[in-house]
Amino acid sequence: MNRIRRAAATSVALAGLGLLGGAGPAEAKLSVVATTPELGAVASAVGGDAVSVLTLAKPTEDPHFVDARPTHIVTLNRADALVEGGAELEIGWLPPLVEGARNARIQPGAPGRIAASEGIQLVDIPASFDRSRGDIHGAGNPHFMMDPRNAAIAARHMARPSASSTPRNAARIRPISPPSTRGSKRR
Repeated sequence: MNRIRRAAATSVALAGLGLLGGAGPAEAKLSVVATTPELGAVASAVGGDAVSVLTLAKPTEDPHFVDARPTHIVTLNRADALVEGGAELEIGWLPPLVEGARNARIQPGAPGRIAASEGIQLVDIPASFDRSRGDIHGAGNPHFMMDPRNAAIAARHMARPSASSTPRNAARIRPISPPSTRGSKRR
C-alpha cells in the first residue's frame, strides 16, 4: 500500500510541480522535442499549455535503436529545446539527426539541449569499459526513468530557466521543488 501511495504522490507532484505559466493568445508555444515517450510526458507535465511536445521514439521502439527518419530532422530543426535521456542512451541515432537539423538551439552545450540524466546517480557503472563484453553503458545504466524520484529530478532540469532557449520563456518558468517526504511514515 505504501508503494502505491508513494507512486500516486509522485504522479501528483510531477503534474503540479512548478508548472510553466500558460501561454497567452499572443505568445507562441515553446517547441520541445523529447527523445522518448516518458521524457515527453514529463516535459508536457512541466510545460503545460506553454509547450508543444513531440517525441522522436515510438512507445514500441527500443530507445537504443530508433529508426531515424527525415521527418525527425525537420522536427529537430524547428525545436526550441531538445530533451534527451543522456548517459549515452541515444548515442547510436541522435547525434546525426541533431547535426542534420542544423539548429544552434539544440546543439550540445546550447541552452535548449537538456540531458535528463544530469544530476542523477546512475547505477551499474562498469569498472572497465570493454566492448567485447557486449552492449556496455560506460556512463552507467541510462534507464533511470524507471524510478519516479529520477523523473522529479529530470522535471527540475526541464523547468530551470537555463533550459529555455528564449528570454520570453525564461520569465514564465517557476522554480520546481522536490516532493516532500517529511512527515510520511513507512508501514
